[in-house]
Amino acid sequence: MAFSNLVEIGIIRKPKGLKGTMFVEINFDIKRLDVVLIKNDFTLVPYHVKEFNMQQARFFLQLYGIDNMNEAYSLQGAPIFADKSLIKEDTKILDVIIGYELIDVQYGSLGLLIEIEQHPYQNLLVLNYQSKNLFVPYHSDLIISIDHEKKIINTQLPDGYIEAVL
Repeated sequence: MAFSNLVEIGIIRKPKGLKGTMFVEINFDIKRLDVVLIKNDFTLVPYHVKEFNMQQARFFLQLYGIDNMNEAYSLQGAPIFADKSLIKEDTKILDVIIGYELIDVQYGSLGLLIEIEQHPYQNLLVLNYQSKNLFVPYHSDLIISIDHEKKIINTQLPDGYIEAVL
């Protein structure tokens, strides 16, 4: 699997149960999931998927080598990467959230997401903020939640972020 073919497909939200199963947020329609890479500090660590399923509109993931709740907690908040060929062809990468409103804890409404620039290690959300393009990294440290029903992305940008990038 080449690094250029990797795409961030979601994030690990929290453990479910005692056996290492995790609730995950997946942003794409996935064909199958056999191997994922999980970002641990500055490294992508490969894991073989033991089980990946959906129950009541929630995705659950169990990985070989993650066998208890403590190990699952150690991965909480980590981005999940996979080969982009696993995404169903009729789903364009991250296009699902274009048009969503970004609302930041500190800055309030930042506007609507107009584009997503995809890069090998970091996708950037592009907003039209005060007649200028504002680039917000699509990263688990900055994205608090995504509400697909209300079409809202809640963020927590670092203090001074907007002033620094505009």
